[in-house]
Amino acid sequence: MEIECILHGSLEDYLPEDHRGNRIRVEFKTAPSIDDILTHFKIGRDYLQFVLEDGCYIELENWHKPVSGKLFQFWPRISGG
Repeated sequence: MEIECILHGSLEDYLPEDHRGNRIRVEFKTAPSIDDILTHFKIGRDYLQFVLEDGCYIELENWHKPVSGKLFQFWPRISGG
């Protein structure tokens, strides 16, 4: 299954070094969960504010379930002071 991911803000640092932009296509053998996608990029859950699947918000408690969407957007936590 091929999906497309957009890693916003500081999450772009988790993309391959030679990659340009914040959008990337990733191939999985079976439908991944959000946790599987995070594992692929080596991103910890605690770095994320929220995730969108085809424009729809995914609740944290559903991140372990297989997804059916094609476009995933990941937004980092923003700290301020």
